[in-house]
Amino acid sequence: MKIRHQLLIVILSIVVIVSGVSYYIKSSVSEKNKDFLTGELTETKNSISKKTFEIINKKSSNLLYNYSVWNNMANLINQKKSSAEIHEELSNTLLKYEQVKYVWVLDKAARDFYSINADNLNIAGELQMKPGLLNYSLQISPFRHFFINHNNSLLEVFTAPVQSTEMALTSTEPTGYIMIGSIVDSSYLTELNEWEKEIKFTLANTAAKDELFADEFNTSKGFLQFSVPLNDISNKPVAAFNVQKKFPVLISYQENINKYMLSFVGIVFVIAIITYLSIRKIIIYPLKQLTLSLQNKSSQNLAPLNKETTEFGELSKLITNFFDQNEILAIEIEQRKMSEAHLQKALKEKEIADVEKIRAEQSVLAKSQFLSTMSHEIRTPINGVIGISNLLMEENLNARQAEYVKTLNFSAQNLLSIVSDILDFSKIEAGKMEFEKSSFNLQEVSQNVFNLFEQKAQEKGIEYSFIPGKAAAFSYYGDHHRLSQVLSNLLSNALKFTDAGRVELSYTIEKENTDEVEVKFMIKDSGIGLTNEQQLKIFESFSQADKHITARYGGTGLGLTICKKLIEMQGGTIAVQSEFGKGSTFIVTIKYDKHAFTAENGNATIDLEKTSVKNLKGLKILVAEDNHVNAMVLTRFLNKWNIENKVAKDGVEAIELLKNESFDVVLMDLQMPNMDGHQAMKIIRDSAERQIKNMPVIAFTADALLETQKKLISTGFDNCMTKPFNPDSLYKLLSKYYSAA
Repeated sequence: MKIRHQLLIVILSIVVIVSGVSYYIKSSVSEKNKDFLTGELTETKNSISKKTFEIINKKSSNLLYNYSVWNNMANLINQKKSSAEIHEELSNTLLKYEQVKYVWVLDKAARDFYSINADNLNIAGELQMKPGLLNYSLQISPFRHFFINHNNSLLEVFTAPVQSTEMALTSTEPTGYIMIGSIVDSSYLTELNEWEKEIKFTLANTAAKDELFADEFNTSKGFLQFSVPLNDISNKPVAAFNVQKKFPVLISYQENINKYMLSFVGIVFVIAIITYLSIRKIIIYPLKQLTLSLQNKSSQNLAPLNKETTEFGELSKLITNFFDQNEILAIEIEQRKMSEAHLQKALKEKEIADVEKIRAEQSVLAKSQFLSTMSHEIRTPINGVIGISNLLMEENLNARQAEYVKTLNFSAQNLLSIVSDILDFSKIEAGKMEFEKSSFNLQEVSQNVFNLFEQKAQEKGIEYSFIPGKAAAFSYYGDHHRLSQVLSNLLSNALKFTDAGRVELSYTIEKENTDEVEVKFMIKDSGIGLTNEQQLKIFESFSQADKHITARYGGTGLGLTICKKLIEMQGGTIAVQSEFGKGSTFIVTIKYDKHAFTAENGNATIDLEKTSVKNLKGLKILVAEDNHVNAMVLTRFLNKWNIENKVAKDGVEAIELLKNESFDVVLMDLQMPNMDGHQAMKIIRDSAERQIKNMPVIAFTADALLETQKKLISTGFDNCMTKPFNPDSLYKLLSKYYSAA
């Protein structure tokens, strides 16, 4: 009992000493931290203010510099450019940046010359500032950043001198000044507040003194607050940013240190009690358990001691080790068996995955090769049809003949689009579909598609009508080829499934604003119609309404799937309304951008009028083409353009002609007998003769895949021309080499 009492006295003494030391440390640390944090007020305020203006200046400085050396801006001030042109340029470029809301252009004397804002594209109003003060300030420092009150709004303004590129080399005097401004509003403050979540910016009116924050560093409430003045061009404050930075650690600092000190003292006290109890457990309890185990001749009572690392624990482990060894060995054997089974399973799964990967790669390669071959084999004869029709359009035709040729060419182009459906479907599935945008006349595109099926409607005795929407004073900007593809497919289906009654194509303008227009197309028929169940699966790939429709009308069921994908990828929608036995209505809505209506961009149809005389006399071209029709069409156009040309039927003959004669350009077909275009291309680029090695070579191919054309350029070809070729596109391409000559 005496030893036990002495032990308790020692433990209590340790607890008292630790408590006193903890209190002293807590008081000293708290006071020193408070002094240190209070002294950091000025440095923290300066760093936050500096960082704030770094963020502000970064937003527009680079953008402003780019437009200050813009030649068109200098020409505007010198009245060499009209304000309408600059208005359009700025609207489409500078005002597209979210932070730019106002633009002022000033003359050399800092007087208003031109202005615009992003809200309504009207004049932004005169700059509400005295020209004399502005001129004086800009003469001192032309690159300025300041704030002004303009039209009841606080604006942040950046200025820079305007100089053309040529003037910058010869003179330091600016032509004028450009100023861009952004509104300091909630979105502006949101951007600043995103910098650091502990810092909050608010806008204050300097006229209302009670709105400004006083410099304060409150350690108990855990925040720092101050105001950053926003000065005008004369360095007078017009507003201010109230800044408050929170220090959550300060709020909980006192609480935590008290809690930690109390916890520490409590832990020491608990440790003391545990130490006292442990002494009893470490000595008395193990001896008792060893005695019982020896008496009972069993190791069951020693299980708790086996967890100890004391001498008693080691002794207990030695006693029980023999009895436990057999059980441990059995467990290890079982675990090894399980590990081997898991390993074998993993190896088998890996082998299966490797086989599946190889099969998938082979399938993708086979698909790509098939699509490339199919594209070449089918598009090559279509090239002949389109080429001959293009040649006919160059002749002197009467009105009826011109209409026939126009229909022939349009039909061939539509056939080409239909042939491309399979390629399109593959591109869509692979996520590689691309859209080409150009200006077009919506009524003429729709009329051409409608005319394509007029004869078929007459043969079936069906009432066939086209109802265009109101005439527009602008042209549409988008992919009219894909629109023709969709409308052709829907009209073809309507006529296919209608044996009597009517088929109607119409469109209306649903929504319209200054930049874009939403068009709604409707293709109505009085055909067989669809059940509710059929309507649910009509847009599925390779799916018809039912097997009887496939047997009677034919088709793969791929057309509507492609239509749906094409429309949705352009942001549009397609839907069907139908009643079985009474007909169907397909509704397509799609948005297009607006373009100014001109004779050049308002017509997407084939122009049969004679173009201006094309003459590339002096240019000499080698045509490597084994297809007689393609070679004939190509050389006819070259002859019309006064281009001297020769035809090689394969790569071998092309190489021989290059060695013996001089040419300016080579039009090289890729698939030829004896030696194809790829092999001939390699011989040309590996030639020791500089003239042959550097010969411009244009790939003339029916493979329409974009990946193939990119690969051709990477292997040495200078350009690609896809069959069927557009004569104007070919002439434009050849003109580049003619100019170089």
